Amino acid sequence: MSETPPFTVLSTLKDVANNVDCAKFEKVSQPETKLSVEVDENRLIWRNDENQLTIKKDCVNGISLVPLVNNGEDFAALVLSFVANDGESIQYRLVTSHISECQWLIGIAEEVADQLQLKLANELL
Repeated sequence: MSETPPFTVLSTLKDVANNVDCAKFEKVSQPETKLSVEVDENRLIWRNDENQLTIKKDCVNGISLVPLVNNGEDFAALVLSFVANDGESIQYRLVTSHISECQWLIGIAEEVADQLQLKLANELL
């Protein structure tokens, strides 16, 4: 579990479950501003704040870090790609951090990519 930096925003995760058949959303008890990611043989379990998303591992087909600009400020986002209900690929921004916090985000992304055995597409470089 990781303490979320102050200028980081975590997704509510509900939209992912609404559009990805192999994803399940539920509310859980967890301290706020915490991010926890677990991967077992078949599932990715992503928890943030009081939200939990459980996804079949084979439904996750990509992970990337992308740059964003909002009101002249630089941000970085961790984006997961999924196989959507219609069989197409769909992407969701799960974490957005101010660029000053990107080392934290890179560490999280590398850990998740490693656990999922996916290549991290780092567009921040």
